[in-house]
Amino acid sequence: MSLRLAIQKAEKGLAWLRESGSIYGLNVDEVNLWDLDLSSTCGCVLGQLGGHYNTAVDMLIRVGVIPPGYDATNTWLTEHGFEQSIVAQYHELNRAWTQILEADRAQ
Repeated sequence: MSLRLAIQKAEKGLAWLRESGSIYGLNVDEVNLWDLDLSSTCGCVLGQLGGHYNTAVDMLIRVGVIPPGYDATNTWLTEHGFEQSIVAQYHELNRAWTQILEADRAQ
């Protein structure tokens, strides 16, 4: 995945978090950039905001934000830059999330 594509996905995730995340207790301002690690279930964006990646995902499925079912869930998470099916591409997602969160916080 190119950095440009990773940024597009992370921007979509950030937009969702800014618009709706707080409704579900997911405050994007609480993401610690020093601990950000998209390959970690605790250090990723949803892991940091929901206590654990799986906890956050399960809650978002339960409330109807994420469609249930393996493919639908993975598609939503991947489109929003929270998940990546190829481990090697997490590096680009980390860079993307770091860049957009730094820019967002600088505003």
